[in-house]
Amino acid sequence: MDDIIIMEGPDGVGKTTMSKLTAEKIGGVYYHTPPDYFKERCQAMDSRGIIYDETRFFLYLESVLFASEKIQQLAKNNGQPVVVDRWIWTTLAYHFAFNPQLHEKWKNNWSSLTADLIKPKLQILLLISNDEIWLKRITERGIDKCDKLLVENPALRKSIIQLYKNLNPDFQLIENSSTIENTLENILDLWSQSQKKSAI
Repeated sequence: MDDIIIMEGPDGVGKTTMSKLTAEKIGGVYYHTPPDYFKERCQAMDSRGIIYDETRFFLYLESVLFASEKIQQLAKNNGQPVVVDRWIWTTLAYHFAFNPQLHEKWKNNWSSLTADLIKPKLQILLLISNDEIWLKRITERGIDKCDKLLVENPALRKSIIQLYKNLNPDFQLIENSSTIENTLENILDLWSQSQKKSAI
């Protein structure tokens, strides 16, 4: 396993903030997906409205495969940890939640999609369990098209969270409803523990 942290979770839970702070604290590199190479294609795809169909699914999977190679190179060449903001679990959880037919098609062999990806040392699932706190945070951040779908359908948001958990039992769950400092401390504790385990 390389020195890689995956930061995941539904929209509005603070992934970008915590990823950047974590990278800064551990002397690492921040990496956001989809990578710049795919950004225009992804934006063009979603400009028609966010439709969680198979075409979008495979575009985002392609971007993750591309990113996996780049992240591995960063980890090896720079000798620094890499903190990844969003990974394949978002692609899977969102598309499966919004598109039950896609979920049915892939539910027995989705793991084949992750087989050739990087093997992170730590995988964090950021959550805000309190709906009122989540709504306040996401409103302050600014609600985009995807956020709007979750705000209007709380049951769908819960389904996405459950899919994250079901798809990846290696997630370490971190509650981000308190202060940034408290959340960061919990993440750094997990990172320290993972470093100690790998040294044994």
